[in-house]
Amino acid sequence: MQTSKRIRFSRSAALGLLSGTVLFGFAAVAQGQLQRPRIVLQPHASASASASTAAPATATTTIASAGQTSDQKIRLSQYVDKTNSFVHSTVHVGGKAVTDDERKAISEHWRLSMRLLRCRDLASNVGDQASVAEVDADLATLDAKFDTNLKALNAKAPK
Repeated sequence: MQTSKRIRFSRSAALGLLSGTVLFGFAAVAQGQLQRPRIVLQPHASASASASTAAPATATTTIASAGQTSDQKIRLSQYVDKTNSFVHSTVHVGGKAVTDDERKAISEHWRLSMRLLRCRDLASNVGDQASVAEVDADLATLDAKFDTNLKALNAKAPK
C-alpha cells in the first residue's frame, strides 16, 4: 500500500510540476508578446473576385494598408498596376483565353512578390538598407523569370 501512495504522490507531484512549468511558460510568452510589435495583414479588398476576370491595363488597384507609409503605398500600387498591365498584355495576345497553367503561374508570382514587397516594407521601416537592396534584387529576378515563363506558357496556349 505504501508503494502505491508513493507512486500516486510522485505522479501528482510530477503533474503539478509540469502544469506549473506550462503555466509559467504561457505567462512568459504572453508577457513577451506584449512588448513585440504585431504585424496584421489585411485581406485584399477584391479577394472574392473571380480568378478568370482580367482587369484592364489602366485599372487602379485598391490596396489594404497594413501600417504602410505613403511611399510604400505608392510603390506597391505602382508595382501592382505595372504587373497587371504586363499580365493582361501578355496573356491576351491574339485574343487567347487564359489557361490553367498561366493562372497558376500568375497566382504563384503574386504570392511571392507580395511576400517580397512586405519584407521590403519591414526592412525599410527598420532602416536596414542592405536588406532592402537584397529584396529589390530578388524582386527583379522574380519578375524576369515570370516574364519569360508567362511568355513561354502563352506560346503553348491554344488559340
